[in-house]
Amino acid sequence: MPMNLFLIVGITPANHETEVSVDASIVVAFAMDMDRLTMTPSYFRLREANGSYVTVSVDYANRKATIRPSAPLNPGVQYELQIVGGQSGIRTITGDYMAADRWYDFTTASVDPISPPVSVSVSVSDGYPTVSWNPPSTSPSSLEYEVKISTSLLPPESDPGAVVWPSSSDVLSISSTTLAIPMKLQAGDYVAYVRAKNGKEASDWSFASFVVTEEPAPSVNPDPSSDWNDFYIADSYPKHQQFHITPDAIYLLFSLPVDPASVTTDSVYLVMAPGKETYNKIDLLTTYDHSKQVPAKVTVQDANVVVITPSQPLDSSTMYTVIVRETVQSSDGSSALGEVKGISFHTAFTPFFGDPEVVREKLKDILVVGDLLLYKTMHQISQYAYDIVSQQNDFNAADYEDGKAPYYVHEYVQCQAAYDLLLNGYMNKSMGAGKTVQLGDLMVQDNTSSLNVTSLLSALEQQLKTWEDLLHGHHNRGYAKPVYAVKGETGAAYPEFLTRTEFKEFGQ
Repeated sequence: MPMNLFLIVGITPANHETEVSVDASIVVAFAMDMDRLTMTPSYFRLREANGSYVTVSVDYANRKATIRPSAPLNPGVQYELQIVGGQSGIRTITGDYMAADRWYDFTTASVDPISPPVSVSVSVSDGYPTVSWNPPSTSPSSLEYEVKISTSLLPPESDPGAVVWPSSSDVLSISSTTLAIPMKLQAGDYVAYVRAKNGKEASDWSFASFVVTEEPAPSVNPDPSSDWNDFYIADSYPKHQQFHITPDAIYLLFSLPVDPASVTTDSVYLVMAPGKETYNKIDLLTTYDHSKQVPAKVTVQDANVVVITPSQPLDSSTMYTVIVRETVQSSDGSSALGEVKGISFHTAFTPFFGDPEVVREKLKDILVVGDLLLYKTMHQISQYAYDIVSQQNDFNAADYEDGKAPYYVHEYVQCQAAYDLLLNGYMNKSMGAGKTVQLGDLMVQDNTSSLNVTSLLSALEQQLKTWEDLLHGHHNRGYAKPVYAVKGETGAAYPEFLTRTEFKEFGQ
């Protein structure tokens, strides 16, 4: 079997060629008829330069081998093709072979980044959201879109645990620009994320915040003149859907005296879960089953008041629901509740620094923010601030209990919350249509202009730096190492109204 130094007479794309299509196949032309047993992927090995191998198929006809990658190649990447030589490599039908392996390389063309979708909006009907958007202004002719629903303002890759839809079994990509999410969401704040995809390429995420609200339970404050049922829950403490409150006990006021025998821990109990409008049998066997209840004592006081007293203090920053079963009845036995009722409340956010009214005052001319969104935002920033100050050597947790904190921590939380809410609201307005955007708990006013929004953002940013520097401390801000420095002049570590002091580093 003689060696043939000229067995390969041509290859496409040519050796060292650039700007090769990611969908290209590689064609190798031979001088003689080849043994088909050697025209297989084992003898033609394609890989990224010094990287992983690519799965390929090989077809042979008319003295040409065509190597086809199983998927489009990555853009802007150099690839190497190894054709196996030697006596155990490719050979002709007469047994000729190459003396050694042959190597060829080429580089695929770069792909312009895909622009993200625009004008993302969300409508909610009975807890089911529908997400709509417009295609990118400049994009390939055929695109698919990926949609995710999250409870976080961070992108899905940064906070995957906050993604509530889709699950692994749901459809991930669609070609239309509207998607009705096949999942009923519980009451709360959400963010819809949408990005465009073209094969392996994907755009940045576009997003829109939205709120799913829950109608008050019909049992709370009903019309006493109604002849539907004269036995109902007339009032409660905490109120239904009240938040930022941590009670020692929960009180239910009924319209008539209650039969104590019908009030047990199986019929009146507290669970750690958000409330619903209605409760079906599956709910009462799973999330809202009495076996999931928070340990508590249930008693009847003053004939028509039911009291639930938890055995231990309730967790902070948590949603609870009191379940009242349909079997609870009046003391004379003439009326029963008839259906399951739920009273939901959200315990106090901890840690929580700053005054929500100060934030509301900063934004009053531009942004209307619902109470729950405002408190949640301030709580998240308070937690961030607490995590930072807790690393300080002189940290004392007692100084930060019950909303106490140094003045600069309160100022930082208020300023950061105003900045985040304004920026989020303005971005939603920019992506939406018209002059006003209202997404449940967040609304940008009609009289907003890009000028006054930008001015306020700039002002808040300037204020924020002062409090952020104090929060982090002078030693954590990455300053240069001077022999002498003046606090307040390098990076504005302290506000101007504080005394400036000169210091000298140790050993100088």
